[in-house]
Amino acid sequence: MSSRATNLGKPTSHAFCAMLLLAMITLVFAQTGSFKFLRYDDDVYVTENQHIQSGDVPERLSWALTTFYAANWHPLTWLSHMLDWRWFAADPRGHHFTNLALHGLTSLVLFVWLSRTVGGPFPAFVAAGWFAIHPLRAEPVAWVSQRKELLAALLGMLTVCAYVWYTRRSDSWRRYLLVVVLLALGLMAKPVLVTLPVALLLLDFWPLKRWPPGDGMIGGKPVSPVRLVLEKVPLLAMAGFCSTMTMMAQRHAGAVAVTGTLSLRLENILLAYGAYLRRTVWPSGLTFIYPYPDEAPRLAIIAGAAIAMVGITAFVLARWHRQPYLAVGWFWFIGSLVPMIGLVQVGLQSTADRYTYWPHVGVALALCASLAGLQHRYQNFRVQAAWAGVTAVVLLALGVTCWRLTACWHDTLSLTDRALALDPTNYVAHQVRGWALARENRLDEAYEHYHKAVELRPTFAEGRVQLAMVLLGKGRIDEAAVECRRAIRDKPKLGPAYQILGVVQSERGQTDEALRTLEMAVLLSRDERAQAAAESALGFVYWQKGRTAEAAVHCRHAVELVPRLASAHLNLGLVLASQEKWPEAAQQIEQAMALESRERAVVLAKQANRLTHFQSPEFLDRLAAGYAAVSRFDDAIKVTRLAIKQARATGHPEQVAALEAKIEQYRGGGHPR
Repeated sequence: MSSRATNLGKPTSHAFCAMLLLAMITLVFAQTGSFKFLRYDDDVYVTENQHIQSGDVPERLSWALTTFYAANWHPLTWLSHMLDWRWFAADPRGHHFTNLALHGLTSLVLFVWLSRTVGGPFPAFVAAGWFAIHPLRAEPVAWVSQRKELLAALLGMLTVCAYVWYTRRSDSWRRYLLVVVLLALGLMAKPVLVTLPVALLLLDFWPLKRWPPGDGMIGGKPVSPVRLVLEKVPLLAMAGFCSTMTMMAQRHAGAVAVTGTLSLRLENILLAYGAYLRRTVWPSGLTFIYPYPDEAPRLAIIAGAAIAMVGITAFVLARWHRQPYLAVGWFWFIGSLVPMIGLVQVGLQSTADRYTYWPHVGVALALCASLAGLQHRYQNFRVQAAWAGVTAVVLLALGVTCWRLTACWHDTLSLTDRALALDPTNYVAHQVRGWALARENRLDEAYEHYHKAVELRPTFAEGRVQLAMVLLGKGRIDEAAVECRRAIRDKPKLGPAYQILGVVQSERGQTDEALRTLEMAVLLSRDERAQAAAESALGFVYWQKGRTAEAAVHCRHAVELVPRLASAHLNLGLVLASQEKWPEAAQQIEQAMALESRERAVVLAKQANRLTHFQSPEFLDRLAAGYAAVSRFDDAIKVTRLAIKQARATGHPEQVAALEAKIEQYRGGGHPR
């Protein structure tokens, strides 16, 4: 069908459809304004990432352009998070609003492109609406960490629009330069666009009809196949560079995993394509994580997926001459999924709903062209009314389903509730829930979920390390040591396993063994947070051995690496206290308490006082403040009286007066400033 022939509709129709599209998106996703940050990547990307939160502009720009943090190279995404933190700080509403705005803009640009290039306003509205409120959109829109998906897709759509503009005057280097710049920015948001140069070749065949030249050719002149390929060479070079940087980042962080045999991974590719296709057509049973299978799937399932893929490919090729848009949309869909399909496994997931965001642009293209053809073929009012009714029902069903699924992303516990309701054997969901519970100091519940995770997947080394952390917190150090050694057996280069084992050894008084183990943990650390935790623990062991100078070096380095790491501030406070630098030591303890929940802050303060034998008035004062913060005023008064006793013994009358004033405030149920 000619692209000019399908360019129908008055400006008022375009404006009405655009406003209706944005209204649909707002109705479905406005609820994200009340959502929290997740304790699943949001902490790594935003809430505990000091690089986006502090430092001067040149320093942060340099970091964004060069870092492999979080196993990725996507500098534009980091800049986006930096701007959000500058504007909204730790308020999640602003971060969620940015995701929503990006999704709305992407959907709007898709609508404009489809309506002007493919099928007129009403088919374009249906296709863009299908894309915008499909339940698979819940994950990238409601999850702050998936900013990269949204930003890359928006820039990808702008690249496509710029390319169409360029083809109308393909001798204009300025227009071509705009294509290059937009694609470069998109690749710097996320390398999901590495297949876009090939997708542009598909558009050359249809709807642009640059080769073979057709009546509806937008460019105006025939273009040789050599010219079409040469146009894509600079774009392919950028895609290759971005792919290389991404692989380097993932290998540096140890995110490239090898789970199962090569044949199992090849089988999973077929299953993954089948899963994405099924979720596209019938989006049920969606969750935030689909773990990589441990065993080979049944032959019938693999055969079914293969038959579906081959059958659809054969069908669209057979319809190439009459309906080329089916082949273009299909090959866009399967081609865009190639980087995420699992031939090279990254992470624990076999598939992910967010990965369909950019590939679904191809499906929307084919859908729009198909609907435009039906609209052109059936001009009867009754037929068109029936078509409009069916469309409204489908969009309503998608919108309600997407709204309900999006609500599950409110917080980590509600997200894992759904995942475990769908599949109680989802070991990653158990691990994520355990992490969220542990951060709330609900150690008994966290233990149950961590234990279930490693029971379901005995080789899950990371899960065993987190189980060991909880066991350590519960005082079960022998069991913690066993879990660490099992993790090291299954994954010998897992730095956090050595770090927790070193802490266990220090608890046992095996300081020489702990030093060797923690030095190995520092050596194997693949990111700043892991290195900071290992160095903090190493500093603590040096403090145990009375080597305070070395302890101070490691603890200060840990604080510099991750300023929001509470354990590093706590250990540095202990080192400073042993050097009788009480005010500075108390300041470090206070910072450690400020970084934790109120209940956890009390635990930290008690730990600091126990390790300093309750002799520091400053530490006791912090413990009393922690008790007051959780309304335990009687305990706050008792601890403050002990602090007064110590202050009198050390000859600090001004400190005694200040502490006595605080007792009066605690009696009145107040919190001293």
